[in-house]
Amino acid sequence: IFGPFELDVVGGPSTITEVEIPVGEYEEIEFEMETSSNTSSDLYQKSMLMTGTLNGLAFEFYHIFSEDFEVDYEDAGQNLVITDDNNNEVTFQFDLISVINAVNFDSATDGNGDGVIEISPVDTDGNNALATQIKNAIKQYIELMD
Repeated sequence: IFGPFELDVVGGPSTITEVEIPVGEYEEIEFEMETSSNTSSDLYQKSMLMTGTLNGLAFEFYHIFSEDFEVDYEDAGQNLVITDDNNNEVTFQFDLISVINAVNFDSATDGNGDGVIEISPVDTDGNNALATQIKNAIKQYIELMD
């Protein structure tokens, strides 16, 4: 199935699409994240975007990449089993609280003084390394749910 699909992971569960999965047992699910080509979207030319406040200043984190994600259950011995009798729904959990807790934001600065802490691989605030840490934490804290 090809997108693009835009997800609001803060707004609660979202249905992306419905697909028929052949009967079988699956160890993991893979998906690819790309940059958005939708010019009317806040995600235009970005793969992911988070906004909020940090130390009283607005912040914007975004990243630009094309990458495959392999998502598995937390229990490595658990597999996704599709049978003729079950009506499965595959749910991914983007654990943003663990992402935030795994990254030290103390070094985040508003290097250009525009009132927004910009964290991205191409920002002018000097937070490029922090952007990579956040992206890697997001990859680490995506898992399949029962």
